Amino acid sequence: MTTRAPALNPAGEAVLRLAGITKRFGDLVANDDISLTLGRGEVLALLGENGAGKSTLVSILFGHYVADAGTIGVFGTALPPGDPGAAIAAGIGMVHQHFTLADNLTGEGFRGDADHGESRVVD
Repeated sequence: MTTRAPALNPAGEAVLRLAGITKRFGDLVANDDISLTLGRGEVLALLGENGAGKSTLVSILFGHYVADAGTIGVFGTALPPGDPGAAIAAGIGMVHQHFTLADNLTGEGFRGDADHGESRVVD
């Protein structure tokens, strides 16, 4: 396993640092001691199966959930837990994945041949 030095911005601090983030829902451990450091210009992708804790982690970062343990820092400043306004002020945004955000787009009236890449509106 290769370990790399944390990426730092020109001032010497991490753009985003999560340390020891843990979140439980009853007996279920959704996030278990997650730590990461993100530097200026880096892109991070969270990949995993449904139920792996990706949305929970991002919800903690954005302030929708409060972690049971751990800290978050943005440009070296602690981000207060459970405060979306503070997250927004720090430059953190969140795009929600929930399908009801576009409830007028049901897919009804569309059909296509997936094997041939076709889709068209059915009148």
